[in-house]
Amino acid sequence: MRAGVIGRPRLGQFLGTAGRLYLDVGSHPEYATPEDTSAEATTANQIAGEEIVQDTFEQGTARRHEDGSLRRDVELVVNKRLVGNDGITWGAHENYGVMRHKLSPDANRLALLGFHMSTRNVYCGAGWLRPDGKYWVAQKPAGLNCDTAKNTTGSSKPVINLRDEQEASYAYCRIHVTSGDANMSPWQIRMAIGTTALVIALEEYGDHDPLTLDDKLLTTIRSVASDPTLEERYHIRVGRTPKVVSVIDAQREQLKLIKRYAKQISIDDEASWTIEQWDKALADLEQDPMLLADRVDWVAKLLMIRRLQEKTGYDLSHPKLRGIDILWGELSKNGIGLKLRQQEWAQWMPSDIKERKEAPPQTTRAKMRGAFVLAYGSNEKLQPDNTNAKVDWKTCTYNTRTIKIDVPSQTQSDAIDALIACAPPLELVT
Repeated sequence: MRAGVIGRPRLGQFLGTAGRLYLDVGSHPEYATPEDTSAEATTANQIAGEEIVQDTFEQGTARRHEDGSLRRDVELVVNKRLVGNDGITWGAHENYGVMRHKLSPDANRLALLGFHMSTRNVYCGAGWLRPDGKYWVAQKPAGLNCDTAKNTTGSSKPVINLRDEQEASYAYCRIHVTSGDANMSPWQIRMAIGTTALVIALEEYGDHDPLTLDDKLLTTIRSVASDPTLEERYHIRVGRTPKVVSVIDAQREQLKLIKRYAKQISIDDEASWTIEQWDKALADLEQDPMLLADRVDWVAKLLMIRRLQEKTGYDLSHPKLRGIDILWGELSKNGIGLKLRQQEWAQWMPSDIKERKEAPPQTTRAKMRGAFVLAYGSNEKLQPDNTNAKVDWKTCTYNTRTIKIDVPSQTQSDAIDALIACAPPLELVT
């Protein structure tokens, strides 16, 4: 596996995909996908990233023996599950770029996003069978502890993150979403990104009726997560009108605003697809949540657990049933989610994952970053001539020359092309 670099990818470097493979807090491996312009493409980037991480760890544990064979002496398994056996939750982050003059990380300006993140787990949750036998729709809410904050770790794990970290020029703002689950279903990955992007676009647009929760965001997101029956009711306000609704109807109120917004502007095919799927998912949830087993993690997992329970008579706290939960996000031949992608979920799988493992997106500045990395090898000291080649999200550097790539929509730069032309011939390093 090349993953767009010369030799084996190493933790801490940018790859030729223009994404970054590194160790996050707690020494957890993380792949940050490159910038892209659609939820569908970002879904492909994320799944390609999973395969890059999986391949990297498989190669990293392989050793060549005296007989020349390549064997794995240590079994390391990567899992997308966000909650550990100790109950501690870890991160799965989404990032949305907006123009700063239209929207910035402010609790009041992001009120509609808070409403969405508190209720979207009804079709975006990854599911969690807790050690006590209780089943939750989502994992991440168990570790959240406040409505808003600028941090994402330690004592501040918010529903809405207000961290204003710039990975582009100051004209652009990053909306950093940290309270969602990590999904295996490709439909769910695309819907989490697609629906949230529409909500943020509506926040940018600014012309919509207020839609708020009477309870705190933290109270609501935990209530939704812990209620697989979907019977709980929530106090919301549509404009100034108070309503008591189900989580499905709460999402419907938000979808109404999105549909009204879509009529006022010219939306693309992807937005149309997202709105259509959003509508259908809510209708199916209202009729029977199990109808979403063909596209939603928490539903498919619960259905599988129930079937095994009926067959065996096991209590929900039995290790065999919890084993389904643990294997769900495993990136290995035993991973249940990976098997479902080849079966019931195959219709939702992007077709260009192989290409996404080898090359960067062509519609953003990632194109330039990926080309630079492919030309120079990587950030690691893979060969002596390239020790002065460095790259991050906003710049490419060779020797003393640094070129900014801080406009996300930029795809070409004569200065970057000139740097790439200076790259020495690459030798394969294993």
